[in-house]
Amino acid sequence: MSNGVHKASIKSEGKFHLELALNLALEDYRGPGPHRKPGAISHWKVADGALVFGWHSSMKDSVPLPAPMGKDALIGLVLGWLEGAQYPEEPDHDGDNHKGWHLSTVGYEDFYATFKVEPYWVEYGK
Repeated sequence: MSNGVHKASIKSEGKFHLELALNLALEDYRGPGPHRKPGAISHWKVADGALVFGWHSSMKDSVPLPAPMGKDALIGLVLGWLEGAQYPEEPDHDGDNHKGWHLSTVGYEDFYATFKVEPYWVEYGK
């Protein structure tokens, strides 16, 4: 899921689906092979309304986390950040909207960045 080889775009809401999405993001980050280590994120930044996570101090304009974080720590961090995040205008349609999130790969924008999470309206139609 990192650095342009794999692409992911997951849109949902809530802790359960966020845990699944982070499992995917961090599993791919570990890479193939017998010497894999548990995936952990060490740096973060907010850019263009998204919370961006990376694995190295060379991630452009990033701030180090207090300690490398795996899935369990990141769930609370992301959900807490989303509580105060600026959501785009709520969609107007025949149905319901719920505040959710969009987790996606960063690609080649910054080699050391792995994925980002941004506020997203989940639409439920009738």
